[in-house]
Formats: sequence, C-alpha cells, structure tokens
Amino acid sequence: MKTLQAIGDGTAVYTPQDHSLATKVGMISKQFGRIDWNQPTLQLERLVRGLNPWPSAYTTLNGKIFKIWGADILSENEDAAPGTVTKVTKDAVYVQTGDGLLILREIQLEGKKRMPCVDFLRGYSLSAGDTLGK
Repeated sequence: MKTLQAIGDGTAVYTPQDHSLATKVGMISKQFGRIDWNQPTLQLERLVRGLNPWPSAYTTLNGKIFKIWGADILSENEDAAPGTVTKVTKDAVYVQTGDGLLILREIQLEGKKRMPCVDFLRGYSLSAGDTLGK
C-alpha cells in the first residue's frame, strides 16, 4: 500500500534493472511441467503454483496423466521413495519428495475434471504405498 501511495504521490523511487543479472528463459513447453519427485518440496510447490493454469504441473497415476493444481508443503520426511503416497486423509494426499512431503489439495486425473482432493477421493481409491510418476 505504501508503494502504491508513493507512485500516486510521485514520490516513488525507481531502481533500474541490472541487466547483467538478468537471465533469459526459453519458451515454456508442456514437458516443463513434468514433476520430478526427487526435487525439494519447496521447489515442487512453486512449480505447481507457477505453472497454473498452463502448462500445469503433472505426473502419472496408473499410466494416466495426473495434474496437480494445488499443493502445500510439509517439511517432515517419511521413510519412502520419492513419488510414494505416504498418507491419504479424507481431503488430502501426502506424497514423498526429495526432502519432505507435498500435500496434494486440488488435482485432475486424465479424462476427468479438475477438483478438490476431497471430491477426487470419494470416487477414486488411492492409498499409502501407491507410486506417482511411474
């Protein structure tokens, strides 16, 4: 709010970008959204947020594309391989990453609509020990 007020008042201090620190990124493709479960949890959660709505972060579940639209971070580790579902509650799926757990909150299975995890779990059986990304 202070910044907006300063811009409106004409008192904002502008700092030019240091072009020597800028980097170029190529075109984002669909493949960019494939989740590597060995990556840190924070990086995966940012991937999910950053690629929403396109191209979306995705993995596979039983040979079908499984998009993840919303997720949270849990820094705890389970004794499981990355990509393994460690826990399923009524409204979330916990998946082991490289350094913690990614809690899936909003998902979409190939051929289905995007939905909160609680709705998905009412019609699809997912349990601890299942693996994503095979």
